[in-house]
Order: sequence, then structure tokens, then C-alpha cells
Amino acid sequence: MYIILLALLAVVILWFVLKPSWAPKPPDTSQWTDKASQMTKQATTRATEFSKQAITRTGEVSKQAATKAGEVSKQVTSQATQASKQATSQAGQMYQGLRGQFKLRSDSGNLAKQFKQWVAGSSLSKRDELYATLPASADGFAIWLNEAKDQELEQFTRRVAQFCASLNFDIAWLIDPKVGRDPALKKAVEDAVLLYSLAAWRSGNVQQEVQSFLAYREWRANPNHHKEYGQRLHQVLIQQGLVTCPPELYLAPEQERLAQAASAIRKVADENPAAFNTALHQVVAKPIEPETPAAEQPVPVEKTASAAV
Repeated sequence: MYIILLALLAVVILWFVLKPSWAPKPPDTSQWTDKASQMTKQATTRATEFSKQAITRTGEVSKQAATKAGEVSKQVTSQATQASKQATSQAGQMYQGLRGQFKLRSDSGNLAKQFKQWVAGSSLSKRDELYATLPASADGFAIWLNEAKDQELEQFTRRVAQFCASLNFDIAWLIDPKVGRDPALKKAVEDAVLLYSLAAWRSGNVQQEVQSFLAYREWRANPNHHKEYGQRLHQVLIQQGLVTCPPELYLAPEQERLAQAASAIRKVADENPAAFNTALHQVVAKPIEPETPAAEQPVPVEKTASAAV
């Protein structure tokens, strides 16, 4: 029995020592490592190419989106500007024509009471700042008058002439020698014309603010009929950081977006009127330029540890 066991042990030892040619050989792991390295490099190359293609497509889409955003912004700005001008035109024609005359007659009683109330509460004698700036305003008006174009000067002179006619005297009285013989009359006419001219000139300098106010009043009275103006105003408030737009709102229905924007606009107008007025004046000033996409650069593909094998 022991002899058989010793013989088997001897055969096993000879097997490992001599290793006959027909015995199976261990696998060559170097070939597997080379193949794995090649496959990793191919995968990395393909990933890099795919990343570059994706970045290129993203850049093209971003540019197209920016272009469309710019076009939409310009269209909204143009529509908002037209709405503002229409509101100003309607205000300017309020008491003109036959219908305007009837309206003026019907409103004159309330207007008189309101005007009297305003004068009583305005402390006109204490408006030192206004009166102190009159000399500078007169100088500015004279400079503007000398530099005004012919058509602009004629239009302004017609306004002054109409004002004079409403007071039963002629603008030509300013240089009429006969009127000059009466110093009191001459001074009264000159003071009236000068004060009116300064008021008319200064009112022309605030037309943008007037247009902004009238357009906003029209929108606030009926936001659904002035959607473009509301969109433009909402854009300006977002740009100035006065309003934030939740991301989920972009996917909401149009009516919900309009309601949310209107609520945000009213909130800023009520809580921060100074900043709101600054933004309001920019609504018809110029279009908002869309943000330019950042320069597209290829994203480096991080190599794995196996790629270097």
C-alpha cells in the first residue's frame, strides 16, 4: 500500500518537474493587456470625438437661441414703443376736436376743483428750488432756441402763438412799438410768453417719462390687451435684478405666465417705486441685447488609469 502511494507521489513530482509537451500551458496575460489597452484608447478617442461634436451642436443651438431671443426682444421693444406713443397721442388729443370740446365742458367743473385743491396744497411760494433754477432754465431755453432746426422752431412758435391767441393778444406784440409805449402791458405780455415758453420747453424734455407713465397706466388697466408691453417691462425688471422668474414658469401655460409677470410687476411698483421708475423709463429706451454665449471650448476627456496601460 505504501509502495503505491510513494509511486503516485513520484509521478506527481515528475509531472511538475519535467512538464511534458502535451501538458496545457498557462494563458498569456500580456496579449490580454495589450487588447484591453487598445480597446481603452479606441473608446477614449470615440468619446473625445463625440464630446467635440456635442459641443459644436450645443454652440450652434445656443447661437440660434440667442439670435431668436434678440429678434423677439427687438419686436417686443418695437411693439412696446408703439404702445407708448399711442398712449401719449391719445392723451394729447384728449380735448381736441368736437368730441374733445364736449368732454372738456363736462369735465371742467371737476377739473377746476381739483386744480384749486392742488394749488392750495402745493405751497407755491415755497418752491425755492424751482424759482432758483429759472435763470438757468432761461439760458438753456435761449441756447436751444438758437440751435433749433427751422421746422422745430416753427412748430414751437405755433404753440406760443396759439397760447397768445387764447389770451386775446398777438405774439407780434412782443416787438410792436405801440405796445412798447405801455411798459406795464409790455412787461405783462413778455412775462406771460416767457413763462409759457419755459414751461413748454421743459415739458418737451420729459416726454419720455410721460410716455412711460401713460403706457404703464394703459397696461395696468388691461394687461391682456398690452401683452407685448408687459413682456418688455418684465424683461427689464429681470435684467435689473428686481424680479426673479422661477424655472418652472417657462413651461407653464401662457395665461399663468402673464398672471405671474403682472403680479411681479405690480409688487415692484408698489414696494420699490424709485427703482421701478428707473426701469420704467428704459422700456421704450432701447432693446435688451441677449446674452452672448460663452466661447465654446472642447471639454478635455479625463483618461482612465487603464488607458495608460
